[in-house]
Parts: sequence; structure tokens; C-alpha cells
Amino acid sequence: MRRTLVHHIVFLGAVSLLAACGSDTAGGDTSGGGDTSADTQTGDTGATDTSGEDDAGDTGGTAGDTGSGDTTPDTADTADTADTSPDYSTPKLVEMRVPADGASVKDQIMVDLIPVGRDELKVDNVILRVNGFAVFQDVKLPTRFVLDTRQFDAGELVLQATARAGFESGGHQVTVYPNNPPITFLSATPEQRVVKDGQLVSVTMKIDGPTEMTLTADWSAIDSNFDPANSIAYSAGIGVWSINYIISSNNSKPDGIYTIPVTAQAGPWVVNYGQLELRLENQPVNPLRAQGGIFVDEQLPQPSPNFGAGPPSVSSENAFIVTGGSAALHIEAGSLTYPQEVVGYIIGLEGHSGYFQVPTTDATNPVDITVLLRAYTEYEFVPQVLPVRVATRDQRGRVSPYGSYLFQVTPVGSGDIQVSVSWDTPTDVDLHVIDPNGCEVYYGHRNCNGGELDLDSNAGCGIDNVNNENIFWPPGQAPVGNYTVKVDFWDDCSNTGANYAVTINACGRTEVYEGHFGVGTDDHGGSGSGVLIANFNNSVCQTSISGRVRYQDRPLDETGFGALSWRPVRNAVVELRRLLTGEVIGTSSTNQVGEYTIQFTNDGPPGLVVVVKAKTDVDEGLRDIEILDHPKFKKLYEVSSSPVVFEPGQDSRIVDIDIPVELRAGAFNIFDVLQQGYDLVRRMTGRDLGHLIGFWATGTDTTDTLFCSQYLYDDGVCTDFASVSVQGKDSDRDEYDDQIILREFLKYAILRLSRDDHPGGKADGTRENPNLAWSEGVGTFFANDIAGSHYFVDSRPFGVYIADDVESQPSPFAYDTANTSMSGEISFDMVASALWDLADGQDAEAFDNALNLRSGIYDVLFNYLPSDSYVDRGFAGVDFVDFLDGWFCRGWGQRDAVEAILEHLDFPYDFAGPSGCDHL
Repeated sequence: MRRTLVHHIVFLGAVSLLAACGSDTAGGDTSGGGDTSADTQTGDTGATDTSGEDDAGDTGGTAGDTGSGDTTPDTADTADTADTSPDYSTPKLVEMRVPADGASVKDQIMVDLIPVGRDELKVDNVILRVNGFAVFQDVKLPTRFVLDTRQFDAGELVLQATARAGFESGGHQVTVYPNNPPITFLSATPEQRVVKDGQLVSVTMKIDGPTEMTLTADWSAIDSNFDPANSIAYSAGIGVWSINYIISSNNSKPDGIYTIPVTAQAGPWVVNYGQLELRLENQPVNPLRAQGGIFVDEQLPQPSPNFGAGPPSVSSENAFIVTGGSAALHIEAGSLTYPQEVVGYIIGLEGHSGYFQVPTTDATNPVDITVLLRAYTEYEFVPQVLPVRVATRDQRGRVSPYGSYLFQVTPVGSGDIQVSVSWDTPTDVDLHVIDPNGCEVYYGHRNCNGGELDLDSNAGCGIDNVNNENIFWPPGQAPVGNYTVKVDFWDDCSNTGANYAVTINACGRTEVYEGHFGVGTDDHGGSGSGVLIANFNNSVCQTSISGRVRYQDRPLDETGFGALSWRPVRNAVVELRRLLTGEVIGTSSTNQVGEYTIQFTNDGPPGLVVVVKAKTDVDEGLRDIEILDHPKFKKLYEVSSSPVVFEPGQDSRIVDIDIPVELRAGAFNIFDVLQQGYDLVRRMTGRDLGHLIGFWATGTDTTDTLFCSQYLYDDGVCTDFASVSVQGKDSDRDEYDDQIILREFLKYAILRLSRDDHPGGKADGTRENPNLAWSEGVGTFFANDIAGSHYFVDSRPFGVYIADDVESQPSPFAYDTANTSMSGEISFDMVASALWDLADGQDAEAFDNALNLRSGIYDVLFNYLPSDSYVDRGFAGVDFVDFLDGWFCRGWGQRDAVEAILEHLDFPYDFAGPSGCDHL
């Protein structure tokens, strides 16, 4: 039975925001495939077009969400010659419930349009105009969105809603009066985003406002001992403010991400900014790196109580690891019932932040994973022990109990060159390195031309069990030329032979070579002895350029766009080129915080340039992503530094690169967002997703935001199958609409790893094809999951923000099916809401008692739907019914909780399920 819905107004933040809780597609199509726009008025293309994934139509002027330029609507959008002006005195067909006529408003306001005399109505179109300019369009009522009144420079705003449904038409008009504060936050830049107790935190904010203004920040979220008197804010120039605060040394707040509210006040005006985030991180950063692992910037996950197997067995060659060296962890997953369901090995350190997950698709056989310990300077504290923790994660997202291994840390020298060897038996293995002058550093000649053997283990079978040796050249002391590395089996003291690993740190790169000495192959060798491990030449790395790379982000949440901020460009290829010739003379990649180092020899013509490419390093084997400018031209996005010129005798430079909005920072936001989606799916499945191309270009001749599916490819809508395009039309720019991008990315992941029957065409939030509703609904959930928010937000021109609250759907279309059967048409909003309720744990909603079943959603999506156990029920092709079947097939259960959620949504699932499931 269809329920009568109550429309809720949600007040968010302290900037007078009335958040929209309607469909994110209340103004557009989310999936492409044919022009269904019913707005044919001459010249009126300002309303949202429903012909593309997220194409808002051509407004003729710069969109209000582009971050710069003219936000005044183009007069070309004022014409509406096909419409006769309706009588607005009495609402007909459509009524504007919010805002009220004559209201004084400020900042963002909610606009709530409802049908007259009924709960729901699908229309040919409903259009809202502000002072004659079309800013929003939808095909259903009720619908709602947030309007930023600051985008309109007028003393009054006349809001006119017109609707057509068949031969019926009508409208409603209200007039509101903006009273906006003369204060706008433009950017917020913390000196460091990661802070710790006792640290001075400094934030620079750019604010457009009066010169006489007071700025305050509330640090209570991040500091249990916050005293407002200790937060100091002062003007640092025209429009620039600095906020300083020292976090208390006895702070009891746990590590995590915290929002720091900032308030600006000028006379009677008070404006709050709520998008400044800092990470509190008091635990030391994990100094170990697992080769082939995805870094996860979180605490080690807790073991799952229902894992059903013991911890993995963890061992190593020996109990010692040297600074700057490596060791191999031997891991056996143990007595797993289904070892083929393991998707990754979690490797971290107890008491340290951040861990690695090494993807795998089967834990049947033992694995050896190399871990590398970073080098330490002589001024740093070196830990004595490293308590390594190892667990497995399976397809169901469950984490096994942790196995452990305790490394003893042996500090050794490091510098321009460091070579170390470790082995696994009580034997005498010797390291030899021959420098470019032919001088050999080994046990018989420990110092030569600056090189030093500072660790010699098990010498002459005097077993110390350290089983490591190390040779290094301090900074600036390594001769230039060819180096030869050898390892010799001097004495098989225990008649066991030895497995060894050699780690070479040179020219900013780390290489690990492994080998084996058989029993009785010892030779008591001296100078020149040993097997050849590697030759390398340091002549190409006598000079270094290092720095950090950032791009300008435009944070977007249910309150709209916030002040600009800076984010690191992660995992991007960085090249050093000759300015005159373009020759590449050095290559590196940025790390998780955007830092890079390139070592090279500056032996050519003067003038260099550092180039950052929107492309990952394929050789890493973790992700393969690149962002191109247009399907026609396929030019990779890259940004260059200013010319770099070295002075005579200078051998190092710091070159930081900031990529602002006007220099195509949007491409690097797309790059980062796609990495977030790519890495999450790899961690959930263990599988490689292959090569992903993202397209983004600005101007009118660009694609809509869409995934190039087989349907759209065959229909000629897109030209590069399995690519993701992001709309760059000024009518509706999507490069900072992270959730829109993520929803399309999931379709790529499903193509690679799952099953989908997306029929193409639009998804407008009404009840539609169940295959379409499933695909768009699970994509919406995925985007919300990564964002960590129950709001799905889509920015539109002229300060229009669609904020769809999947936690509390106000749209009646999000309930029931078109024919009251489980095979009937449904809204994708219903799918997204159901999935969110399954994932978010118990909350204040009386019907939602599901217990944090997020992993179950990904398990069904990537392990049931593409499997041979999949049985097509409900509507033909993959739909919400098939997901629910897989839910119970895969043993996720909690039927009472699922039943309550479905009952709330009026979805008539029969709970019959298919037969032949894999296992429970």
C-alpha cells in the first residue's frame, strides 16, 4: 500500500542552508542514451537536459559551479516563446511549498516543488526560472534542490515554476528577498593536514569580506582540552587571514579525521565554514612498505569475530632487518575453508598508522612478500623492534585473526648508495661492492673512497644470527661511474645452504634481488669472489630535484561548494625534461602525500622543467589510470613547473608544483577520484581492473559524464569502449562532482568483474526499468560509501545543488513498484536507500536494524552476480531481486532486518531465492 509521505526540511550547518533531500537526478539523466528533454522552448536551454549522463544543457553563460568567471546568466536563456504565461495567482499542477512568498532569505535555500492535489506525478517537464532564467528542470513531482541565492545580483528573486503533463499545464510563483552576508570564504589551506598532539597548527584562509572582521575557530573536535583563548586569528593582508593553534600535549582525542568549524563575523553578519578537515595522527607512521601492496591510510582493521579460521602463519629469513634494507615475509594462510576467497594480505605494524593490502585471488599456496624498511638519518630515532601484523581479508570483507612476526632492527649507514644483503641460515655470507675506481669494499677491505662496510654478520662462523651485511657511501661521497655488486658464500657453517636477498638503494630507486646458495657450495672467497648480483651506474643521478605536487580542490557536500583547498597529487608519474629539447632525463612518481624525488645528471644544455602527468606508473602493478583531454585528440593531461636552472656547483633543488583550478586542476581531481574507486574495488576483490581511461575536456564540444558501455558504444554516443568521460561543458561542469564520477566508475568495475544488464537510457528518479534502477542505484551507493556520506550531491549551474538523502528519501517514487510486484519498475533511489540501510548499521530509524553489512553488498556484486550460481529471477536481467537472492545465497542473512527495510520501502520481495548457491 502506497504511503503518504511527509516532506522534511533538514537544516544543515550554520550558513542558513536548507538541504535538499530529493533525487540527485531531479534535473537530469544519469545514464545517457537518447534525448528525452521535453523543453523545446526557443532559446531556453538553461534547464537541465536529460539526454546525457549528467548533462545540464547549455545555459549560454558560465556555470555557477565553475569556480571562476561570469556567473551572470546569459540573456539568451530568457526567451520562452513556446509558452504562454500561466496564471500564477493560484498554484496549478505544481506548487512551490518552499520558500514562502515574500520571505527574506540568505545563502542557500531549499526549493521544494510538489504536485497539486496528489502525492506524486510524472510530468513532461517542470522548469524553475529565477528572474526569468531557467535554472532547473525535472520530469517528476515532487522534486527539490538547493539554490544558492548569492549567484544572483538582485534585490529580489522571482521564482517561477511551470509544469506540463500531457495537455495540462500550470505554474506557481513566489518572490523572495535575499539578504546575504558580505562574507565569502574563498580558500582554506592548512600548513599541514596531518597533525599531532603538542603541534602548532596554522591555517591560511582567503576571505572576501569587510576589512573589519573577527575570525574564530573551534578546535574542540580535535582537542579534548580546547580553550578558545589559545586559538589566535589575525589578518595577514587584504583578504588573507591566519589561524594558529597548538594542540594540547595531553589531548585524549583518538587519531582520526576531524572538522574544524571556522566563524567569520562582521557587525551583525555571522558566516560559518564547515569544510576544514585535519587528520590527528599521534601514532608513528608505518616505516615498512610491502612490495605490491596498496597503501591504506587507516588503522589496522579489527579481526572479524566470525572469520572461522586461525591467523596466518608468518615467518622470515631471520629476525633482523636493517634500516634501508628488506626482508621476505613467508605467509601461509592456514586452515581456510575457502582459500580461493582470500582477496588480500593485510600487512601493518602494531602501534603505527597506515597499512598495506597486497591483492591476491587465492591463498591456497604460501606466499613470500618483500617488505622494505626505510632508511633513517643519523638524527632520527630508530625503533629497536618492528611488531609486524599480518592478516587475510576475504571476499566477504572479513579479516582473519592476526599472525605476527617481530623484527629486530639493526641501524646501518645510508646515503647516496646503500647495498645490503640478508639471508636465512646460520652461515657466513659476504657482500662485495666494487666502485667505479675498481676499489672493492668487503670484509677484507672495509673502507674505500668513502664507502664503508659497517655491518659484517656471522664472520668466520662466529654466529650472531643478525644475518645481514651493509655497505654504504654517505651523501656526496660516492664516486661517479659503474658499480658491481656480488655476494659470496664464504662458509656453509651449518651445512644448510642459504637463501639471500640483496637490496640496492641508488639513484632514488630500490631494487631487490633474490638467490640461493646450495649446501656445500661455500668457497672462503676473498677479493673478487661471489656471484654477480647487479651492475649499476650512478652517473645519471648526481643531481636531484624533489618537491611536492598539489592540486586545487573544490570540496562539495550537501551544503554546496566550499572554499578552495589543496590536495596532494597521488601516484602520478613525474618527468624531468630538457626545456629546449623536451628530452626526458629522469622519471619518478609522487607518493601518498604528493612528494617526489628525481635524481639525474645535469650534463646537457641549461634549463629544465618538471612535468606532472595525470597517469599512474603501470610498472607498479597496482593501478593503470590516465586522464586524457578529449576522445578525438587523446592528449594526456600534464602540468609543467617554471623553468629550473641550476647555479654552478648546485646539486639539488626543491621544486614544488601547485595546480590551480584555472590550470586544469579538475583533471587531477578526476585522476584522484578514479584512484579512490579503483583501489577500493581492488581491495574488495583482489582482482586487476585493467587499463582505465578518463576523458575530460572543457567547452561545448565535449562528452557528457558517462561510462562508455557496449550499448552507448554501439549507439555511437561514445568512441572509446569502457572509458569514463567527465562533462566539461560550461553548462554543467562535473570535474569536481566526485560522486557523479564514482557512479560512472562503478559501471567500469562491474564490466570488468561482475555482471550487468544496463539497458541504456535515462534514469530520472521515477520508477523505471529494473535493470537500469539496479545499475544506477548500486552506483549511487558506491559513491556515497566512498564519500562517507548519505547525501549524493550533484552540482548544477547558477548555484543549484541536488542533494539526495538516501538515508531519508522524501520522494514517493522511491517507494513501491509500478505494478506492486517484485518484477515491476522501481526507482534507483529505492535501490540506493536499501543498500545504504544495509551498510550503515543500526541508527535512529526504527526499521533499520541491519548490522554494518557493507561488505555483503560488494560480496554479492562481485562474487555472486558474475558466478555460475547466479539465477535470474524477478525482471529479466540483473536487478534488485537478483541482488537480494545473492544476499541470502551468500549467507548474509539477517532476514528480519532486511524484511523491515524492504517493508519500509514497499518492495514486495518473496524471499523464495534460487537453489544451487555456492555455500553459506
